[in-house]
Amino acid sequence: MMKKLKFIFLLSLLVGSISASASQVEDNARAIARNATRIATTTKDITTIKRIIDFNTNHVMPIPEFPSNETRSLALRICRGSDIPQWEPCRIDIYKIGDIGPAGGWVFYIEEGGIHGLEAAPEDQQHAEWGCYGIDVGADGLHVGAGKTNTAAILSKKCESVSIAAKVASDYTLNGHTNWFLPSIDELELMYNNLKTKDLGEFHGGSYSSSSEYNSNVTKAWFENFSNGIRGPDVRYHPSRVRAIRNF
Repeated sequence: MMKKLKFIFLLSLLVGSISASASQVEDNARAIARNATRIATTTKDITTIKRIIDFNTNHVMPIPEFPSNETRSLALRICRGSDIPQWEPCRIDIYKIGDIGPAGGWVFYIEEGGIHGLEAAPEDQQHAEWGCYGIDVGADGLHVGAGKTNTAAILSKKCESVSIAAKVASDYTLNGHTNWFLPSIDELELMYNNLKTKDLGEFHGGSYSSSSEYNSNVTKAWFENFSNGIRGPDVRYHPSRVRAIRNF
């Protein structure tokens, strides 16, 4: 008798447990149905966060180990041409006359030991008139360093009826570098002496245009003959070769 009662008791517990479990399942199903939109949104957010974490994990730059024998304070830096941080100072490019410059032109003048200087475009742009005939544009600089100012002065007058030499030089682009200008007469002479006479730069014979006015003469400008290196004045409407230069 006791065994029968014990069996009935256990059976009732089991049935009650099954009923409770079934009820819980139904409650959970209803809760899931009520929160279906929120669950979908949360799942999407989790997926997005995981993608962000994976992306950042793959794109985190590793910090290099600090030099073990270094006692000074150092700063991390990312140098030009690299995306990897380093503790050491950035390497500074040093150029010599005749080198290929940072934009891909020919280096014909250096200063500060070759850190900075001037480079000429690797080829002529085209033949063009000096322009601004009969107008005093104020481009009277002859010296090295005057070409950029002279070019700006010429262009500011907006006197070109055709594509004049200063505009041709200013419009030139090479390897993403756009800061080109027409050289002053002294810069042009350096190009002849440091490049043309050494068979560098693909120069031709004949007259090359500078950006320098001739003694405030409103009809003439300075030119240099690259056949013999002789510089002198010529009328502004005479088409001459154009070779742009830039600072670096």
